Amino acid sequence: MITVEDTVDIGRPAADVFKFVGTDHLKNHPRWDSGIVSFKQTTDGLVKEGTIFELERSMMGRRQTMRLVVTAFKPDKEMSFRIEGPMTADMHMLIAPGERSSSKLTIRGQTQFTGIGRVLEPLVRGQFKQQVARAQRGIKEMLEAAG
Repeated sequence: MITVEDTVDIGRPAADVFKFVGTDHLKNHPRWDSGIVSFKQTTDGLVKEGTIFELERSMMGRRQTMRLVVTAFKPDKEMSFRIEGPMTADMHMLIAPGERSSSKLTIRGQTQFTGIGRVLEPLVRGQFKQQVARAQRGIKEMLEAAG
């Protein structure tokens, strides 16, 4: 199992950060996750707990189809989801007010490969951590540039 946790300060209020990562997840997830080739919502309505997305991701030179299920949706505080495919990942995006009109975004996650893919875990451990760090930097940069 691979685990990661990192926090970044964002010069935007918690409501803006949550809108970007939670409410507007369909539009913005592919913007901060460069490995996504396609991303679509397969359930109707606004994003909430239980919303399902289907995504295609480029992994190690191959395209993999995965399913993302929103497991927690607490406005201005938390969005969590599970990704299912050749690996399972549980990701938590926690938002807390910071000083003045800033906020802190913590991304906490763990992933586990299934079947024969388990032999790949040691090879992708660093890549997974780098991907989360890139996502956080991208979220921060996009939000602060819009600000």
